[in-house]
Amino acid sequence: MKRCTLVLIAFLFTLPVFAQTDIHALMNQLNDGLAERGRGHDDYNAMGQAKKSLDSQEHDVQLDQQQWDKAFATHQKWLADWQVKQDANQADIARHTQLVAASTAKVADVSARTSAHTQWADRHNANRCYYPPNNPNACAGYEAERQQIAQEAANLASEISAVNAEAARLNALAADLNAIHGPLVEEGGRINADKAMVDQQGQNLNAAIAAYKAQAEKYNAWVKKHNDEWNANEAKIARILTDLKAAGVQTDNCQNALKNTGDGALENIHAVCGHMFDGNTNDRPLTNQGTGGASQN
Repeated sequence: MKRCTLVLIAFLFTLPVFAQTDIHALMNQLNDGLAERGRGHDDYNAMGQAKKSLDSQEHDVQLDQQQWDKAFATHQKWLADWQVKQDANQADIARHTQLVAASTAKVADVSARTSAHTQWADRHNANRCYYPPNNPNACAGYEAERQQIAQEAANLASEISAVNAEAARLNALAADLNAIHGPLVEEGGRINADKAMVDQQGQNLNAAIAAYKAQAEKYNAWVKKHNDEWNANEAKIARILTDLKAAGVQTDNCQNALKNTGDGALENIHAVCGHMFDGNTNDRPLTNQGTGGASQN
């Protein structure tokens, strides 16, 4: 029991005693906290302006995105329509090429047979047959060959006419295909130029998005830093008021005033909290420390 008494006495001797200088120090800290709150208000207002700028930047990015989406969709439709016409033209050209190849083969065949026929006719004509008056059938074989040569010549002439007609038709078709192909090539050039513009627009959009995201990250970091500093300062003010109240200073009205952290509350805070030391001319008054801090009346 005696040991417990000694411990209690020791504890009583260690109870804090707030000297006048301690109160001055707490008031200085309170004044600094209020000044920091003022700076926090300015920071908050600046963040509000920055948020408006960031929102405007986001709006611009969204408009750029919509414009690029529209330009890209228009380009893709143009490209798809052109591709259909281009594929059809290429298919027609491929079929025409096959027809030309077949026609070329026919021309080669007819030319070869015509050449052979010419040689046959030349040989026949070089060995003419003459029959005596008393033997008209002596040249019957020669006459039969002449008729064969004539018939084959007629056949060849008909084939040559058909081949020439087919060649003329294919030439006309080639002209039509070229008339379609030429503008398609030019349109393809315009599509490529449009693609370059759309791609550049997309690159500009990506740059704008990246810039917005960087600015948003910077803003969010700023907001977090502000909130952390604000909360820490508010906790500091609360601790100072608790210590002042423990020192016997009447802080109830001041604490109530400090609950209002609006822009217009600083003058009221000074007026209310300043009365805690009315009558003590040695006490340090609240002063303006920093933009938005507590103003001196």
